[in-house]
Amino acid sequence: MLSLRPFFILFSFFIMSCQQMNSDKLDLKTMNWTLHSLSDSLIIDSVNPGDVHMALMSKGIIQDPFFRDNEKKVQWVGETNWSFNTAFDVPAAMFRHDEIYLVFEGLDTYAEVWINDSLVLKSDNMFRRWEIPVKAILQKNNNHLQVRFFSPGPINQTKATQYGVPLPEIRAFTRKAPYQFGWDWGPKLVTMGIWRPVYLEAWSEAKLKEVFIDQQTVTDSVAQILVNVLIESTQSCKTTLTLLVNEEIKTNIRVALHSGINKFSLPITLFDPILWYPNGMGNADLTNFRVIMNQAGRESFISVDGGLRKIELIQEPDESGKGFLFKVNNQPVYIKGANIIPQDNFLTRVTREQTRELLLMAYQSNINMLRVWGGGVYETDDFYELCDSLGIMVWQDFMFAGTVYPGDSTFIENVSQEVKEQVIRLRNHPCMALWCGNNEIDEAWHNWGWQKSLGYSVMDSSKLWNDYWHLFEEIIPRIVKEHDPQTDYVPSSPANGWGREKAYQQGDVHYWGVWWGDMPFEEYNVKIGRFVSEYGFQGMPDPKTIDSFTMPGDRNLDSEVMAAHQKHSRGKELIREYMERDFKVPEDFEDYIYVSQLLQARGMKTAIEAHRRARPYNMGTIYWQLNDCWPVTSWSGIDYDHHWKAMQFAVKKAYDRFLVSFVEDNDSLAIWVVSDCFIDRNTVLRWQLMTFDGDTLKTGSTGFTLPAGSSVVAAQLSLRDFEKFKHKMKQVVLKAGVWDKSDLLVDALYYFGKPKELILAENSGIQLSVEPVSDGYLLTISAEKLARNVWIQTNVEGSFSNNFFDVLPGEWVQVLFSSSRQGMVKEDFRFRSLGELH
Repeated sequence: MLSLRPFFILFSFFIMSCQQMNSDKLDLKTMNWTLHSLSDSLIIDSVNPGDVHMALMSKGIIQDPFFRDNEKKVQWVGETNWSFNTAFDVPAAMFRHDEIYLVFEGLDTYAEVWINDSLVLKSDNMFRRWEIPVKAILQKNNNHLQVRFFSPGPINQTKATQYGVPLPEIRAFTRKAPYQFGWDWGPKLVTMGIWRPVYLEAWSEAKLKEVFIDQQTVTDSVAQILVNVLIESTQSCKTTLTLLVNEEIKTNIRVALHSGINKFSLPITLFDPILWYPNGMGNADLTNFRVIMNQAGRESFISVDGGLRKIELIQEPDESGKGFLFKVNNQPVYIKGANIIPQDNFLTRVTREQTRELLLMAYQSNINMLRVWGGGVYETDDFYELCDSLGIMVWQDFMFAGTVYPGDSTFIENVSQEVKEQVIRLRNHPCMALWCGNNEIDEAWHNWGWQKSLGYSVMDSSKLWNDYWHLFEEIIPRIVKEHDPQTDYVPSSPANGWGREKAYQQGDVHYWGVWWGDMPFEEYNVKIGRFVSEYGFQGMPDPKTIDSFTMPGDRNLDSEVMAAHQKHSRGKELIREYMERDFKVPEDFEDYIYVSQLLQARGMKTAIEAHRRARPYNMGTIYWQLNDCWPVTSWSGIDYDHHWKAMQFAVKKAYDRFLVSFVEDNDSLAIWVVSDCFIDRNTVLRWQLMTFDGDTLKTGSTGFTLPAGSSVVAAQLSLRDFEKFKHKMKQVVLKAGVWDKSDLLVDALYYFGKPKELILAENSGIQLSVEPVSDGYLLTISAEKLARNVWIQTNVEGSFSNNFFDVLPGEWVQVLFSSSRQGMVKEDFRFRSLGELH
């Protein structure tokens, strides 16, 4: 059953904690760093070495790249070579250890690391961890650390020239977050820096390095697990390993270590295990595993908060092609997901609290899976920990997107190590549902015309495709199978391009006929794949977000600044083109923002309902996209400042456990009901046809069994029965609700025409009352006549539980506004509805 656990308990743990009692650490990121330009005499003191742009902005050298059109004014930063420098002392206790390592959790990207004038590392991969033995070159006091970063532009050019065969994107030569080079929703801001922790780590004798909870068999009655332990030792010796599960000792053994890497497997059986379930399916219960190594009285441990579960991707042939569905603990689960991109172009300023807030918004939107898209970054430990606690499964792309990649041995060796490190880092997270080799490269190779546009010869094409196959069909799956055998892998997403019939018969599909193909929203009802892992439509961000990056004179559709924050070449024109099809196009700027969001929500509602109605043929929908990395007009439902667009409220309702959806076909109206519940229900469908003024014209009801995990037509209404109301059909609404005895499970409204065709009252007589409650204010909204898409706004920071909703005459809608502000009254809120624009 659905868990209603309090949110605050979900965020108090870490998935893997590690303590080495026979080791010491010295955090170097907190030291006093200076930033040097390697091209001129610019030196800046007291900076955070996370990334160059943030360091320069903190000292006023550059202005905020997100403000107005400053993006183009800071391109020189990514074209310059830089150095972060610091000095540090080493505590005497560290020198008493056998080993001292300099550890970088992440360097972005091409860097040389110098300690005391000795070159100790050349890095070339943003996604790798670097450990360098440095004890021999350290001194007690005044050690000089210099990290020199080199612009990727010239390096890419050199590599491209040497490679001989042109690649579709020159960024392919660099293992760096692809989105930094610009995307159709993001700016080009190529930064550099020490983007993840850096520290000295000293240890002696033996180090507990890895623990892998390999779940061999998981059922309701028993879990059989191998706890695999990896220890590095500097000498031959003996040690004691103790395994605890939820603080109960399960294994205690004495083992012999040899110098080098040592591997041990500790088998355990747990009876009647408490299983982990995703959002909407059950509780995301966690099980703690702790491995303790006792080395001559000195204890080290690794603690893993894992979840006992079995997640499978099932792709079995059927009469229509081949299915694509996920099972969790042997039960099919319908995936209701979103694609997530990096939260910022400057990742070092993203906090755990910001990540928590965004993921909680996903949870509240009834999302049970996020696809970490392959053009960004492997997310932080915080991200996966929070997904574990919230029951949000993760489809994890490897960071390859939209281009073919080199196949030389140096590149392959580099990315193989990257893949291995990331698999090992993430494999214990119960949220991990799928590894995916890349984003859209297979589709692009077969459909985007690279062979012709880049002039590939037959030999060129053969080499590039063989290189692709070698990496994504052989190397990466082999690494995944070796280090994370419990998680499935697919080589590319999508399996087939949306222009091919095969795309709708097997595998996953990115359906972009709407937007890229200029097809109407109604095409979503036809182009339904087995699993739709990308689709979407753009909407403008919240006015408050627009205010944050504009001056008053910029706030119009034709300004250069608004154009700079629309990265799709046809985005502005496409929004207007689609708007003209369905809505009356307003002239006022804020009205246009409002209608653009309604348009986006209309498209997404149409798509999601079509996908869910097609269950079990379709078993998953993952829309593009959850969030933004900067303030922009984009496909996101949640903008950069975490304001919900109308789309996100529509997603929340469309992703609920129960759904009512309407399909009009000639003279009939089918009322569909979809259930993600795991039990059958005996229910009643009640419907009411009423005017926008509140007069009831016709009612009806029918009892039906709503099977578990199903999509059924609960009623088929003949529109001929409404013939006598024909002259009023642009002034009536059909309300349908599903009841289980006295409980309303879900309801929905249906209009007999596009929004621009409806005859709406300019003044709906909206009334608002405001009542203080423990965590904000309860707003009650009523109307004398139908009020469509009521948008409540306030200048006070906070969040609405619902917005952009319809209010029927004689009824009311209650909305919680969560805020810490005291003393708010109804005058602090303002609202508009679609009728006012008509």
